[in-house]
Amino acid sequence: MTTAAEFFGDPEMLDELVPLYGADVVSALVPAVMGMLVVREKIASTNKKQRIFRADLRYATLAVFRWIGDPTKTDRYLDQIMDEGIDTAQKKFPAVTAFLEGRFEQFFQEMNAEFNIPESG
Repeated sequence: MTTAAEFFGDPEMLDELVPLYGADVVSALVPAVMGMLVVREKIASTNKKQRIFRADLRYATLAVFRWIGDPTKTDRYLDQIMDEGIDTAQKKFPAVTAFLEGRFEQFFQEMNAEFNIPESG
């Protein structure tokens, strides 16, 4: 009988699972990566934030896949997986779309106003 750790740690199984479920992993990481970036890069341009976002998301995704098993072959799918994960995150979290369009601050102010939350500053 195969344990879950052996099953998911098997590089051949990982090769099959990552293309199928990798976008779900990425979509779960997007808000966390985005939130850390918003706090860390307050004055960066939208283009620079987008480059940093994709680099940070790539790093976080690979870190998760390394934890699951051997991701050596994952790289060939990673860009597609990231794009699908970002699309999924946009459907779940409107803040992601606002961030990607460079209007996160405006979105955040609108949410604060909607819920009568005073802005910290």
